[in-house]
Amino acid sequence: MTPDVLPPSEDGPLDRDALLDEAIAEAESLGPLLRRSRRVRGASAFDPAELLRSLKEEKAGFGPRPEILPLTSDALTARGAAVDDRVRALLERFDFYSMTLPITLFPRRGWSFDRLECRLELNPGEPPERRAIVHDLFPASEWETLARANMRLEVGITEGLEFRAHAAGLLPVGVGAEARLDSGAGFVFPPRDYCIKRAKVLSRGREDCEVFWRLDDDSFFETDEPRLGMILKAPRGGAPLRAVGVLAAYRSFKALSANLGDLVGYLSERVKTFFEKGAPLVDRKEWDLGG
Repeated sequence: MTPDVLPPSEDGPLDRDALLDEAIAEAESLGPLLRRSRRVRGASAFDPAELLRSLKEEKAGFGPRPEILPLTSDALTARGAAVDDRVRALLERFDFYSMTLPITLFPRRGWSFDRLECRLELNPGEPPERRAIVHDLFPASEWETLARANMRLEVGITEGLEFRAHAAGLLPVGVGAEARLDSGAGFVFPPRDYCIKRAKVLSRGREDCEVFWRLDDDSFFETDEPRLGMILKAPRGGAPLRAVGVLAAYRSFKALSANLGDLVGYLSERVKTFFEKGAPLVDRKEWDLGG
C-alpha cells in the first residue's frame, strides 16, 4: 500500500444512520437555542435537523455486478489488431479481462460529494502465484491534465492490452478500431465517453493484486456516475476470479459545518469526528467473477 492512499476500510465499521440519528436528536433538542442564536446574529432561519434527515436519503455504492470482458487472442484478431510478440507471449501465459465497476452516487439535492475513494483486492487469501493482478487501470493519475483541460474523454483498450484516454471530439465521427492516438496505439475495443470534469486523480496498483483510487475536487460528483476500470492479468490454472471492493464517498467538513452551523459545537466527539471525516457513505461488496 502506498502511504498517500487511505483505503476507506481503515476507518473501521461505520453505522452512518446511527450517527446521523444521534445528530438529529441533538438538533431537535437544541432547536429553540439554535434558532435564537441565529436571530441574535441576524442569520436566516434554518433547521439543521431537516438537513440531517435528508443526508439519510443519500446513496453511494457499487452497481450490482462488474462488467467483465475476456481479452483473448481470438477477440483481438477478430477486431483486426496487430498483436505484437510481447502481447502474444503474455496471452500464452495469462488470461486477460477488462473489468469495469459501475458506481451509483445520489447526493442530497443541491449538494455534491467532493471525494471518492475505492480499494479493490483480487482473490484475497489465495497464494500469490494463483492471484490475478492489475495490468492497467482507469482513470489513471497521468490522465489528470488531459481531463482538466477537456472535461470529457474517450477511453478505449489498445492492441497492447492497455487503456488509453483521448480528448473526446478530436477523433472523426464513425472512426473505429483503426483510429490512432498520440501514442501510436489504436483502439481495439470501441472507446466510451468518460466525463471526469475537474477531478484530481490519484491511482495506484499496476502489477499488483490491490488497486486504489482517489478522485476529488470541489463540487465534483454532483451529477456524475463515474466508472472505474481495470485490465486483469490472471495466471493460467490460477484461482477463479474473485474481487472484494470498498467504496467511500465524502464531502468536506467545511461544507458540512457551514450548513450545520452552531450545532457542530454541541455534538458528541464521535459524531463530530464522523462529520470531520466527511460523513462518508461506505459500500463493501464481494464478487465471484468466474474465469
